[in-house]
Order: sequence, then C-alpha cells, then structure tokens
Amino acid sequence: MRNSLPLCFVCFTVAVIATPTQAQYIFTDVDGSQQCDAADIVQHGDGRLDVWIDTTQNGFGEPAVCATGEDLTISSYEVVMVLEQVTATGWENARPEFNQSLGFQTEGRYVRAGYTSPGATTHLAPGLYKLGTLLTHWDSGCPMVVPVTSALFSAKKHSTEFWSRCLGLDGDYTIRLGDEFSDTCGSIVPCDAAEDLGTTWGKIKKHYLPK
Repeated sequence: MRNSLPLCFVCFTVAVIATPTQAQYIFTDVDGSQQCDAADIVQHGDGRLDVWIDTTQNGFGEPAVCATGEDLTISSYEVVMVLEQVTATGWENARPEFNQSLGFQTEGRYVRAGYTSPGATTHLAPGLYKLGTLLTHWDSGCPMVVPVTSALFSAKKHSTEFWSRCLGLDGDYTIRLGDEFSDTCGSIVPCDAAEDLGTTWGKIKKHYLPK
C-alpha cells in the first residue's frame, strides 16, 4: 500500500472545484514496479509504457469511495495521454475481460486508446488494474507521457475515464479524470538525462567522463 504520493518526475493533481472526488489514481509504469516513481523514465528507441488505474485509493493511498454509494467496479476504460517529443506506435490491451476495442488514435500531441466488455457488462471488482501498454519510440529531445483529462480526435472529444457500477457525478456510470478523480502520474526524461541517453556527446560523456 502507498503511504505517500509517488516520487515520479511528473505528478499532477487536476483541479476540481466544488465537486466531491471519488479519488481514483491513474499512472504510468516503465520498470514493472506497479507504481509511478523516478525510475519510470521514457525508454530510448522503441519502448513500452504500462498504464495502471487504482479504483480503490488515490495517489496518497487514501481510500476511494463512490460518491453515490455503489461499488467502484470497472467494465470499460478509455485513456487519453499527452506526448512530448516521443511517438506513440501502438497500444496493447492488458484486460482480456475487455475484448472490444474502442479505438486507438493519435492526433497532434495526443493519443487515446480504450477497450470494453460487450455492452460494458463485465465488471471487475474495485482494485488496482493494468489497463494496457503504450508502445513508444523516442530518439532525441526531452520526452514526456502523461495521462490527461481529454482531447479532440477528428473533432470528437475523448476523455480519460472508466465505466462502473458507481453512478458518478453525471449519473451516467462514467468516472472521469478531472471530474470524479484527479490524481495522475506520468513519465519523462529530464533534458540532462535525455542528452546522456540520446546524443553522441552524451554517450561520450557517459563512457569517458567521471560520474
């Protein structure tokens, strides 16, 4: 169990004003630790970045509750992420219970992916779940991958959200980042580290210069 906010490079709390939050937590993981921390940097070249959601607690490890009293189950998901100086090349669904794709799209700086069970009727109990893996490619620059509330794809708005038995603030059984919950954590490579990993001079420094 977490007892403090993860020490990741990019941790955000989305501002939610005058609405009760249900306090879920969505985050990226690169090193397989099932948490988001400073070790979770975008991989050079072809990489893999797992996306997790915890429907039972927030980023501080505090319990999450459904504001309307139902169980915080999950029966479908959609994830929207912003990417800087890194390319999304695909998405691998990690939830075999959800076998119907809601689509994979990239547009500008944004990428979205989602999967559902037939009719969103297969509900997983409240818990920590790996949703899928974003396939990436990074050559140079200072890359960043962070879950965000929403973005436009082909002029249609898509949001980071999951479907649940919890009624939700809008009464549509949809739990949305930025409305019902706010805690996110993403992955970056700081510019100094990016130079070391991705440039000829960085490789020379890494090989010859003292640490």
